[in-house]
Amino acid sequence: MYDAPFNASWSEAAITVNNSSVEGGAQDITGSVTVVHIDASTGKVLKTEDYAKTTDGQIAHDAKQGTGYVTAPEEFAGYKYTTMGYQSAPAEGIIKQGIQRVVYLYVPADKKGSVDVVHKTTDGQILADVKPVVTDVNVGTAYDTEKGNFNGYHFVGMAEDSAAADGVVSEGIKHVIYLYEKDVTPEVKKGNVDVTYVAEDGTVLEATSDVVKDGEIGSNYETTQKNFDGYHFVRMGEFSADATGNVEEGTKHVVYVYAKNPEEKKGSVDVKYITTDGKVLEDVASVKDNAPVGEDYTTEEKSFDGYHFIGMDKTSDPATGVVAEGTKHVIYVYEKDVTPEVKKGNVDVTYVTEDGKVLEATSDVVKDGEIGSNYETTEKSFDGYHFVRMGEFSADATGQVEEGTKHVVYVYAKNPETPVEKKGSVDVKYITKDGDVLEDVTSVKDNAPVGEDYTTEEKTFAGYHFVGMAKTSDPATGVVAEGTKHVVYVYAKNPETPEVKKGNVDVKYITKDGDVLEDVTTVKDNAPVDEEYTTEEKTFDGYHFVGMDKTSDAANGKVTEGTKHVIYVYEKDPTPTVATDKSEEKKGSVDVKYVDTEGNVLEGPNSVVKDGLVGSDYNTSGKTFAGYKLIGMELGSASANGKVVEGTLHVIYLYQKVTADVPTAPTATSETPTVNKVQPSVTASVTPSAAQPKSEKQASTQVVLPQTGETKQNSSMLGVIALGLAGMLGLGFKKEEKEDK
Repeated sequence: MYDAPFNASWSEAAITVNNSSVEGGAQDITGSVTVVHIDASTGKVLKTEDYAKTTDGQIAHDAKQGTGYVTAPEEFAGYKYTTMGYQSAPAEGIIKQGIQRVVYLYVPADKKGSVDVVHKTTDGQILADVKPVVTDVNVGTAYDTEKGNFNGYHFVGMAEDSAAADGVVSEGIKHVIYLYEKDVTPEVKKGNVDVTYVAEDGTVLEATSDVVKDGEIGSNYETTQKNFDGYHFVRMGEFSADATGNVEEGTKHVVYVYAKNPEEKKGSVDVKYITTDGKVLEDVASVKDNAPVGEDYTTEEKSFDGYHFIGMDKTSDPATGVVAEGTKHVIYVYEKDVTPEVKKGNVDVTYVTEDGKVLEATSDVVKDGEIGSNYETTEKSFDGYHFVRMGEFSADATGQVEEGTKHVVYVYAKNPETPVEKKGSVDVKYITKDGDVLEDVTSVKDNAPVGEDYTTEEKTFAGYHFVGMAKTSDPATGVVAEGTKHVVYVYAKNPETPEVKKGNVDVKYITKDGDVLEDVTTVKDNAPVDEEYTTEEKTFDGYHFVGMDKTSDAANGKVTEGTKHVIYVYEKDPTPTVATDKSEEKKGSVDVKYVDTEGNVLEGPNSVVKDGLVGSDYNTSGKTFAGYKLIGMELGSASANGKVVEGTLHVIYLYQKVTADVPTAPTATSETPTVNKVQPSVTASVTPSAAQPKSEKQASTQVVLPQTGETKQNSSMLGVIALGLAGMLGLGFKKEEKEDK
């Protein structure tokens, strides 16, 4: 069955189908072209699929093969055009047998802006009043203008204060101003080239300037990529002319597009060497100057004659660490040598209670002792107290003398008094940096004995992360003391993370009459939105695939919220009709080429089919190139997979250079481009010729366009004649998808 509008009309002329013909009573096999505009992120149809226009302004429906057709992207509120669908027919081309489908893809846009255009002479005379180009559309929406034709005047360039002739919408209003001069020597055709440098958000980095002004047609021109502080080049404008090329009549607009560099936090580190009495041994020296936050830094202890290092200053930052915002100051402290020829050390001992009371004042154990010599202290007894532990930062009770002073600290607790026992409490609270309470005060120890251990723990709060203890907080772990200790944990809010949206996809296979060939099967169950899914056409004995149901979602695409239902429709196989004639076999070729968005050839052209039979299948696929990602098919490319036709088909895959902040494609031997495919219902019909009486009711069957956008061609004229006879009888013929399943 045909799955697009089709007319067959008999005449005495030759039968012509895809440039194949046989003489005798014949029919003109016609073709159609439709155009559809789709939201690339959701698969939503932005405008009902409709027929395209031929180059002479007629509707491209049941039009004669070889007739030219044209299409163009359109503007939709909240969207901007991005690219052609992977399996789309060319935006402009010629009508072929069956139906071709042109697919424009769009993405959402947010901010609004407008563009208007005016044509005037260099001396200020208005040739055409101000005319809106786009009004209140999304920022980033592509726009284009064109120079006008005015008798007696010729275009000379854009005004100095003009916006780019072609570019993207930015907030506010852009004024495009074309300038013209009175013709002096109309016999000499001229051309112009200008260049504009803009940011992705529409900010003009360098206003439009002339590259060639009234240049000779065919002469060379060249533009260059420039550097702008805080920006990096990402691509050429969507409608930009080539960066280098030949001058043509009219004006070529070269547009370079840049992206803003990400902001990077910076910090500094310096180091200074001083003595204990403040004398500077070596003044401040920079270790890191305006370095990225998080970068490692290190400093080192130095030697100074007559001095020895004793430690870091109280106000010093760590000797080794990472850069933070602001400036870190590392300060090494030295002491004057007394007897530099013999290094000395000291050891003293102190006996204190847990509440800080001194039981025996600090006394020297070793005074200016030889480094490495042994020392020894002893635990003592004090009335009313008992030894419990060494001080938290105490040196060992017994050991060896080291340079500097070791402090041995014995800690005692008061013997329990009968019946009075000292008590204390501990509580804990969890707050944010802004002082908001995440969990109010909770008792950890309530009227517990002084000296009893206590501990608290860091907790987890949804949407927050722990950053440290409050300045006024008591230690997170310690011992109970008289009074109340307050432990305060501080948290900061997590960066917001978007909610992960989910969706489902299922598939079902039915006949045109509604009989189920294979019941609903789950393809994706509660999968993340935008995750890709794919389904496949299956084979059922006695049936052939005719298209997708008009209520079906795309056969391949991306998960959206809710449930997508993919429905394949089949029809009982018809009785084959035997053809009675055979035409001369015709040949054709197919080649494939891989290019980037700047016109550089990455590979090819490579021959895919050489002098193959017209109607035979061909297949191509994308490839992986280091530093590039596949974004679609070049405008004007033949389909990636299809049928050989007379002449040569050129398949062109389009790649984009991957910048530092864009992840590269996974390494693989090849990749096949996909596109969110939407199949609106279209009525297929066969119209009898004028020579045949029309019945009141002509056969009409509702089917859905297959996703490939191509019609399987018959390999011989026998098939053509059989097809024409079937048209008279109101019979439908099968259309098969070109893709290998």
